[in-house]
Amino acid sequence: MIIKDVEIWYAKLDPKRPNATFDKDNPAWELQLRTSDKAVAKEWKELDLVVKPVRQKVRDDEGNVVEDDLGEEQTEAVKDAKGNQVYRVNLKKRSLKSNGEPNKPVAVNAGDLSEIDASTIGNGSIANVRVFQYDGQNHRQTMLMAVQVTVLNEFKPSGSEDTFGVETYKVNKIADNQDEHGEEEEAPKKATAKKVTKPKPKAPSEEDMDDEIPF
Repeated sequence: MIIKDVEIWYAKLDPKRPNATFDKDNPAWELQLRTSDKAVAKEWKELDLVVKPVRQKVRDDEGNVVEDDLGEEQTEAVKDAKGNQVYRVNLKKRSLKSNGEPNKPVAVNAGDLSEIDASTIGNGSIANVRVFQYDGQNHRQTMLMAVQVTVLNEFKPSGSEDTFGVETYKVNKIADNQDEHGEEEEAPKKATAKKVTKPKPKAPSEEDMDDEIPF
């Protein structure tokens, strides 16, 4: 079944990087369908898709999540520019089958069927989405199979301010004259013969007599 001309959000479709946020043992490729058209939401429900209203956390002016008197996070309905409730359907495909064998990644193509970098699909992109449905234990299951992007909102990850830039690279060859602490070793000095003068014996003092014998 193909769901045509739908707005997609939170696309995690990189073949090499399925999303492991919710299941580290069996990551999944996933996305979210969205619409603010009640008629479309009703059609999705009739197709046995799980349709839910989109909600978001309430935040104050400083960006902190607002909690009620019982410490529960407050949420509010997400609406479009016209004030209509937005509805969602979450779709996914696990990277591993029930028998442990790897699943094929979700196929991702552009409208002209050319290949597209799945990591560049941003929120609000428009696509045709192919799914496979089958009867589960309690209700009908829907698996994400392929995505054909017709309008791409290109996503480009912003670089971190702390990353290194490109710099010139120079190598200075130095002699092997540094010790393990990074300090230069002094060159060995030539030994010089010294005249040895034997000290004259002296009488032992009382303190010397009191010393313990060293054995």
